[in-house]
Amino acid sequence: MLKICALQQNYTVGDVSGNAYKVLEGCRDAAARKCNLVVTSELAILGYPPKDLLIRQILIDQEYNALRKIAESISSSIHLLIGVTERTDNGSLSNAVALLNKGNISYVYRKQLLPNYDVFDEERYFVAGQESSVLNISVGEETYRVAITICEDIWGTTDPTKKDPIEQLKNNKVDLLINLSASPFEIGKNKKRLELAKHASTMLDCPVVYVNQVGGNDELIFDGGSFAYYHKHTSPRMCRLFSEDSLVITKEEMRCNPCNRSPWHEKQKEECLVRALVLGVRDYVIKSGFTDVIIGLSGGIDSALVAILACAALGSSHVRCFLMPSPWSSEGSVNDAIDLATRLEIKYDVMNIESLIKQFQTTYESSTSQAMTGVALENLQARIRGTLLMSASNSMRSLLLTTGNKSEIAVGYCTLYGDMNGALAVVGDLYKTTIYKVSEWLECADSRDFRLEHDLPLEVELIGKEILAKEPSAELRPNQTDSQTLPEYEILDQILKSYIYQEEEASNEVRTSDAALKRSILSMVRQSEFKRHQSAPVLKVSQTSFGSGWRYPIVAKWAES
Repeated sequence: MLKICALQQNYTVGDVSGNAYKVLEGCRDAAARKCNLVVTSELAILGYPPKDLLIRQILIDQEYNALRKIAESISSSIHLLIGVTERTDNGSLSNAVALLNKGNISYVYRKQLLPNYDVFDEERYFVAGQESSVLNISVGEETYRVAITICEDIWGTTDPTKKDPIEQLKNNKVDLLINLSASPFEIGKNKKRLELAKHASTMLDCPVVYVNQVGGNDELIFDGGSFAYYHKHTSPRMCRLFSEDSLVITKEEMRCNPCNRSPWHEKQKEECLVRALVLGVRDYVIKSGFTDVIIGLSGGIDSALVAILACAALGSSHVRCFLMPSPWSSEGSVNDAIDLATRLEIKYDVMNIESLIKQFQTTYESSTSQAMTGVALENLQARIRGTLLMSASNSMRSLLLTTGNKSEIAVGYCTLYGDMNGALAVVGDLYKTTIYKVSEWLECADSRDFRLEHDLPLEVELIGKEILAKEPSAELRPNQTDSQTLPEYEILDQILKSYIYQEEEASNEVRTSDAALKRSILSMVRQSEFKRHQSAPVLKVSQTSFGSGWRYPIVAKWAES
């Protein structure tokens, strides 16, 4: 009987020995559970995405040495399908799958569809395979025909010059289709993956085992969500989202209606966003070799949300906040920030920057004989705060988390070397309207399980009704509000989504708004490109985030009508 173990593991890019150890431990556990086929996710030993580490021959050699040690160490009863690189005859690399059994290593498949869009640029590193693969795996007196694909292969292609890997398998009678993936999180993507598995399962009339990486690597968050699915049933058996897990199932069980865990594809959008960002923060900090973070806490909703996410990711004892009021900071904002820090049990410091503003202003004006006023004076406040926060980051060996949202980053409503300073933009892929929705979810009863899991206060507010209710403001001049510079965020975000996502639905909504306003907003987006090129990495949770998947030029003479 074929008994499969899908290993949903959290790999660190380039940590060859650490990742190999994880795989080996997973195989030992699988052997103890009487499994005979173990499957990892894509590029398991290197971690995904390895990017230009792939051009380092020494790393490829280390990967092969680790692969050999795994092959020698696993039980002879185990067949291990593991995602690796393969050096081809002409010296190039393939994104491949190796079969390990009884000390032997056999390369059994090369990825055919190499994604080259958004955050992916696999054609930079790999050559594509040309043929689908079906293995004969013998267990006792039974032989099973197992088809293999890697990530993009199951998504198919509309390119007439390329073969569809699933279509190629249509005339092969297979018992099982396996897909090794490293598919980053975005809202709604797990539902799409299940639709693809359903299509493949129906076409081949066999169960599908989908194994996805979990964890954060740089700006990408991998949600896991591995599953086993058969098209004659409506629900899969799945691994947990956003955590390491394994799925053990027999081929026969997959053809029966499997018992479900919680239906991850039905989780609330806001809960998925929160859990993804917590995982992204935790792995970014820990995999970078740090334990602590600092945050500039303003009393506004963005920094409040980032503080909560940081506490959930690392624990409140590893989060420190700085309040830096200026002459135009309201007493309410300072008190709201203190109340939040107190609820979360975060250590905080108050540093009034009024005297520093005067010193900078005096030095500048006495040297140039020009008055510092307007935006220059406002930005000076942000830059003083940014300098203090970076100094604290250096002296305390803590990473600074930036708190700007996607709406602000899009239109440049942020200050270089000021509030844009930091190591990671935690909510930089959340529009302002989404910030409010996520914050409201954290305040409601539905978040109780999340709070309990992450040691957050259960019986009190987290964000606080004062912060949720106040009008957004940078408080850089008397009585300032965001709406004096920007349209209402509901309108602004519609315009931004129609441009960034090129969504027809959003475009239809925008057509009802002022055309001149739309032109003005898109002009702000284009003129702020140079800022985004200097910003902290943004945790990606949408189909298009500002980061490696956003490749617009800084200087370009083009404007969308």
